Amino acid sequence: MKTITLYSKKAGIQVTTATKQSEKNGASQKEGRIAIRAFTLGENSNSVTMMLNPAEGFKVSRMAASVASQSGSRKITHKFTKDGKETTSILKLEKWERNGKSGFAICVSRDDTSINVPLDVDNLLYVGEFCRSLSTEQAWQQYKSGDETSTEEYAEEEVPETVHEEEDVEVPA
Repeated sequence: MKTITLYSKKAGIQVTTATKQSEKNGASQKEGRIAIRAFTLGENSNSVTMMLNPAEGFKVSRMAASVASQSGSRKITHKFTKDGKETTSILKLEKWERNGKSGFAICVSRDDTSINVPLDVDNLLYVGEFCRSLSTEQAWQQYKSGDETSTEEYAEEEVPETVHEEEDVEVPA
């Protein structure tokens, strides 16, 4: 499992690989995901995790580059309903300026809980680059039907073997 964890004085951010699993009508499916967890440090520690699909991981890298070069903020919002309750999760990357000081932060929030992690520009860009790397690594799916046949088994049966032929290539002098 690939993971990075960055800390500030009172909080931290962790980015790691994750898997989304679901089952329906005897079939199961697994998909690659990227988990971003913000957490507080100290006695009353708390954490909020947001799961991103691989394309959103790539989007985080572009958001980090945009925020680092310009002022303002960028965010990804997820809304879903579970057990009849609607939940909203937000991942926000921002550049802030207050009282003559400036910096960057990643904020992860869900419903009434919000955790803000201040970072310098290098660490903000590092989180973005790490998410970009994971966006291709986590771009996978595995499906297993109720009869125990998986997508890998289908692929082995249906895809013809590829033969690589070497060619002589002339290299200009």
